[in-house]
Amino acid sequence: MKSLRVFFITIFILINASCYYNSAERNKIKFKDNASDVQNALLKMEVLINKLPASEFNTNYEIKNGVIEINGGPREGDSTSYYTKQGLSVFETTERKQFISLAKYLERNYITAGYLNYKSTVCFFTYRDDPDNTFDDLREIAFLKDVSGDVIKSECKILDRKDQLLLLAPVDAKIYNNFTLVDDEKSK
Repeated sequence: MKSLRVFFITIFILINASCYYNSAERNKIKFKDNASDVQNALLKMEVLINKLPASEFNTNYEIKNGVIEINGGPREGDSTSYYTKQGLSVFETTERKQFISLAKYLERNYITAGYLNYKSTVCFFTYRDDPDNTFDDLREIAFLKDVSGDVIKSECKILDRKDQLLLLAPVDAKIYNNFTLVDDEKSK
């Protein structure tokens, strides 16, 4: 009987531990490379994103399955390569190489996309993205200098700061650390 109880307790613990909550590392800024090097790369990428052709929603780039997509292509019947070629055509050869190099470097450091918010001029970078993300798991990085606007304050909450970088989550997201819901008042 005692071994049966231990068995059920063990199963219960394993099931609870395997339930998905946003991982603690998603709530802190932590890169593979030196944070100041990544910050410098993000500054350079922000300048390049501002040169991309405007789109109807967010001017952006994203890496999907190792391929860089610009401005969200494809759309009905359009090819990703068309939008990406169109986007890259705004760059001189050295800028194009720099853009691709920075995108790959940032991907290695858990940043898989960058975009200009359509409601403001703030550049956001997607941090630790995962195909299984839920609304509560969305994390973005922005520069401190850019996050003073009312739009940002009304849509985001700050989870972490490293030098001039802020880690943001949607204002209504439920934030978990070590399987415990973080009190919203403490995280504001």
